[in-house]
Amino acid sequence: KDITHSENASESVTCFSFQEFFDTYNKKKDRKRAETIYNKLSEKDRQAIKDTIHQYMSVHSDTQYRKYPTTYLNGRNWEDDLTDFSKTTNIPNPKKQEIEDQFGYA
Repeated sequence: KDITHSENASESVTCFSFQEFFDTYNKKKDRKRAETIYNKLSEKDRQAIKDTIHQYMSVHSDTQYRKYPTTYLNGRNWEDDLTDFSKTTNIPNPKKQEIEDQFGYA
């Protein structure tokens, strides 16, 4: 049983490595500190990051305005609700566009 548990643990450790996170996040700042923080996260948190990082990056597509990896990790920003973010950004809103087209707004 211990062997099975060890095998499962090693599989989960590699499910989303720090290197994958750092490459995906694509803001190459303060790698050593970011790796230390990342390595302290639970597998559940790492999985949550893997599941949400692309949404975060689509909202913050310009790396100039993306948080440093350490800030993202320390702030647990993968837990943020980004669904209302398009109201305050230039992300296209199909319903808004439909109304603007209907009434001739530019």
